[in-house]
Amino acid sequence: MSIWSKYSDFVDLGFGRNAPAIWLYPPKPTRVSVELGFLGRGLMTLSVPAYNNGWIVEADASKPLPIVRGVYDGGAHTYLDYDGFRDGDFQTRSGWVVEQKDLLQWQRSKLRELAFHENEIDDVNYAYGRLLLMRNYPERLFLVYPQVQAIVDASVSLKITPAPESVYRLWLYFIPTNDPPVIAEPKLSPVSRVGFTAVELGFLTASEQPGAMTNDVAARQPAARAAKPMLTSPRFAKDVA
Repeated sequence: MSIWSKYSDFVDLGFGRNAPAIWLYPPKPTRVSVELGFLGRGLMTLSVPAYNNGWIVEADASKPLPIVRGVYDGGAHTYLDYDGFRDGDFQTRSGWVVEQKDLLQWQRSKLRELAFHENEIDDVNYAYGRLLLMRNYPERLFLVYPQVQAIVDASVSLKITPAPESVYRLWLYFIPTNDPPVIAEPKLSPVSRVGFTAVELGFLTASEQPGAMTNDVAARQPAARAAKPMLTSPRFAKDVA
C-alpha cells in the first residue's frame, strides 16, 4: 500500500494540508532544484508541482507574479506547495491570540509587518487561511505560535541549488481555544531579501502532525466542508464572488 493510499482519508478531510509555500526569487530566470527532508515521523502526502524526489523548476521572478514552472509537469505556479505531516518540537511560549473571525485580516497586517510581499500574503490567505477556516472549529479564538527557521529546519530540511543568498522560513502553529493563556509577544525578524531569495510560510495544527495519522482526529474535529465565500484579496475577488 502506498503512503498516499494509507493516508488519503485524512488528506481528503483536510488533515495534513495546511501546506507550506515556498517562493523563489532568483535575480534572473534560473533552473532551480529544491529538496525537502522530513525528519522524525514526518512524511509528504502531496506536492504542487510534482516533486518526484525533488523539485526541478524554472524560476522567474521578473513577472508581475513570480513564476515557477515544474520541469516534470510543465505547469506554471506562483509557489512550490507541499502537503504532509510534520514532526518536531514546536514552541508554545510566545505567540498571539486571534479571533477566528478576524484571522485573514489579522494575518494580512501581521505579515506586512514582517515584510512579506502582497503576492505571498494573497497566496497564503486564499489557500491556507481559507482551508483553516473551512474546518469550522467551534472555538472562538486561535492561539498562533510562530515557528522560526531553526525550528522549521529541525522538522523539514530544505536544500536549494543554486544556494540562495537569503532564506526565510516561518510556520504559524494554530491551536483553537476559548480559554487562552497569557503568552509573551513574539519578537521576529522581518524577511530579508538580498540577492537570490527563498521565502517559506506555512500553517501547522495538530492535524498536520504525525499523531493525526494514528489518533482519531477526524472524530474530534469537524471535517473540512464548503464555507461561505471569503474575500481575501482583490486579486482573488473573481474566484470567491
